[in-house]
Amino acid sequence: MKKRIVIVDDDQDVRSYCSFIIGAMGFEAVAFGEPVDVINFLSGGEHADAVLTDLYLPQMSGIDLARLITGARPDLPVIMMTGHPSCLEEAIADGAGEKR
Repeated sequence: MKKRIVIVDDDQDVRSYCSFIIGAMGFEAVAFGEPVDVINFLSGGEHADAVLTDLYLPQMSGIDLARLITGARPDLPVIMMTGHPSCLEEAIADGAGEKR
């Protein structure tokens, strides 16, 4: 069984590219554009081996999404990415990079 990586990004191009790369690496990619869809997916009992999420999403931040996920599933790694490197200091101050 392939390892399943959940991708969360509101940009369709980024979701497609990440899905392609993750698939080419031999993993199964499951992509979502909205954080609420990921929460429903995971709370519905679906299996995931890791979550790759954008830091900035329309409904909530990637940090808030990571907190929700790790609160419910502390064993599930959440990796954050951003196309806005100038905002990394703010994200780290808000809790990005904390090991839970």
